[in-house]
Amino acid sequence: MKKFIQKSAMSLALVVLFGSAMLVMTGCDIFNCKGREEDEKILMSLGGQPGESTMLDGTESAGQEAKEETGAAETPKEENSAEASESPSGESVKIESATYVGGEGADAMYEIVMVVSPELVKKGFNVGDVFATLSGAPTLNNWDGIMTYDPSMGKEEDLPDGGKRITWKTSLYFTGSAPNAGDPVTLGVNAAGQDENGEWSETEITGTLQVKWAE
Repeated sequence: MKKFIQKSAMSLALVVLFGSAMLVMTGCDIFNCKGREEDEKILMSLGGQPGESTMLDGTESAGQEAKEETGAAETPKEENSAEASESPSGESVKIESATYVGGEGADAMYEIVMVVSPELVKKGFNVGDVFATLSGAPTLNNWDGIMTYDPSMGKEEDLPDGGKRITWKTSLYFTGSAPNAGDPVTLGVNAAGQDENGEWSETEITGTLQVKWAE
């Protein structure tokens, strides 16, 4: 009887020792390896090898889902030249920008970019005059500074919609005191040209832009 008890105890110890060894080497015991075997089957079906992790990296998984939703590859965004070159509608002209390039007072030079609408270009009109006021918006009867556009001094670009972009570097002639540095000055522009009967005419001032003078 004593030998039987010793033999049973030895067998139980071997079982515990064997189970512990399996747990250390395989990560499971003799009663709980079923889940790992199923994971390895899934991994092998995806092209993996036994023993590799079946867990996907969180970042890769999220990135993959994002690609599936938006497409495998993003197409580089192309600039839309028609949108970038949009002209004003109707018989009008506008100032896109006025950049100070040097000088003081009445000698201050600006590079002015203007766009003439397709309707005016079709009629044969171009930029007429650039105006400036020290207070309020310029009109044909109310302005403090003026300069008539010289086509030979400007850079003209035909736009896809039939309009025209003009870049012109100029100073302005002031009838009274010129603005001081930092004074708010409103610039305006109109269009002028000959109609089909050869008569010269000009439009009202339709495009204005305020700048801080000589800054």
